Amino acid sequence: MVFNSAIGEKTKLIADYIGKLELISKKSEEEFIRDPFIPDAAERNLQLAIEAAADIGNFIIRRKGFESPQSYQDIFRILCDRGVLPLEMRDDIVEMARFRNLLVHGYAKLDKRRVYSILRSDLGQLRKLASLLAAAAGELNKP
Repeated sequence: MVFNSAIGEKTKLIADYIGKLELISKKSEEEFIRDPFIPDAAERNLQLAIEAAADIGNFIIRRKGFESPQSYQDIFRILCDRGVLPLEMRDDIVEMARFRNLLVHGYAKLDKRRVYSILRSDLGQLRKLASLLAAAAGELNKP
């Protein structure tokens, strides 16, 4: 079924992005900061992982007939407020969406140490988000 295929593909992409980010996170902070390419790879993989999660979230919102989100942050707010995702995750995942916007629009002001900190502390939350979204999307396909 197309539904399962699209969600499965997005979920696999998120896992791939997180796998790359986990490899990058094994570098020391100084190695990360000094390397001319690794921070760029980390930023891009973070952006893509968050966007793929938002795509799944947006799909769920449309299928459930919830109000239309106006931003990436709204996607995660709506899903938490409507009980699709745990309310206690709300602040963290809305912050992820804000960070995605910084990656896309505010990249000139981006602090490499902040990116490194996210790699070291937030990948588990991103993995949990992807898992919860995949499960919620899967529920939509059950009779």
